[in-house]
Amino acid sequence: MTQIDLARRIGLDSQGHISRMEAGKKSPSLRLVLSIAGVFEVMTDYLICDDIALNAWHACATTRAPVCQEPLSQLFGKKLHYLRTKDNLSQTELARHLGLSAHTHISFLESHRKEPSIDLVRQLATYFNVTTDYLLRDEVAVEWSDASEE
Repeated sequence: MTQIDLARRIGLDSQGHISRMEAGKKSPSLRLVLSIAGVFEVMTDYLICDDIALNAWHACATTRAPVCQEPLSQLFGKKLHYLRTKDNLSQTELARHLGLSAHTHISFLESHRKEPSIDLVRQLATYFNVTTDYLLRDEVAVEWSDASEE
């Protein structure tokens, strides 16, 4: 597949953005990572984690979760809230474990007011021992509650 073909399939106007990403001059957004993962039928872990070989995901390609139609910030916020409360962590405790300066960052993520960076997604996946695909793609079977509370 050419850069032009990929750009068209993910809805970009030109291949320039793809070229800059491949050259390491531009970082992709999470939405772009999700689109590219869908085109190539790979897990998001393969695209954003540095230590995963391509052949490790061939077996997973048919079992990976579909892209959820829910807005990314809402899906991610629900999952973060679920994982944090399951581990009995306050927003302040989680922020401290992640090296964040304030719990408000966690609050904004959980209440859908902020989308996470790729680095934070990787960090959270490692901390909670889940895949980035879990955080970004598959369905959550939890009820939403007020995430602004600690």
